[in-house]
Amino acid sequence: GSLSPSSPKGNLLRSLRLVLTPLQEAAAAVAAETVLPCPKSHVRCGVWDWYLRGFLKGSSQDTDYFGSVHLDGKLMLGPKSRSHDKAWDIDDHRRGSMAAASGWWNIWVLLSESASGAPLALLDPDSVNLTSLWSAKDAFLWPSRDQIGDGTALRFLSVHDMKQGDLLLFRSATVAHGASRPLPRLAEAAGLVAHPRVSFDARCRCAPHRSAPV
Repeated sequence: GSLSPSSPKGNLLRSLRLVLTPLQEAAAAVAAETVLPCPKSHVRCGVWDWYLRGFLKGSSQDTDYFGSVHLDGKLMLGPKSRSHDKAWDIDDHRRGSMAAASGWWNIWVLLSESASGAPLALLDPDSVNLTSLWSAKDAFLWPSRDQIGDGTALRFLSVHDMKQGDLLLFRSATVAHGASRPLPRLAEAAGLVAHPRVSFDARCRCAPHRSAPV
């Protein structure tokens, strides 16, 4: 149901949005300078289509919904984003398709000191059957369903030794991602200390006009 304006959860979400908006704007500016074909004034990020995640000590990574490998191009664009797009006349009626999500980019920022406890794993889009994944009702990877028929193995990429403030940009429509877990034996051999990971993730794209209010 809808959140009451005075409900604790509603107040928390509004406070989080207020606190995280400068971070989203700064990250979007970097995206405009690197991968997005528009100036930062035209970068539009999904309303409420961002999340702040933390793998805290004692929590179970196995029960984390977004820890599983998923495609944000199928999960994003909730009712508030759609209402916003209609108000600005930039609604894409192909919503729910790979074509509609093709202009969106994930902007992922590491907020904790390290990501070693749950490194972000990016699935190489050339190693997965994206047509199968997009045709499915859910947005989560099922290897038996989504592997390429010629036996190509699923290939995951992860950035080693990320530091606080590091930013990753990847396409929302084609790059599935999730939280990985270092193998204890290899982590011990490498002297890796698993720190809890906290990160911020938003989805942004170029809009045909300025995103700032006038």
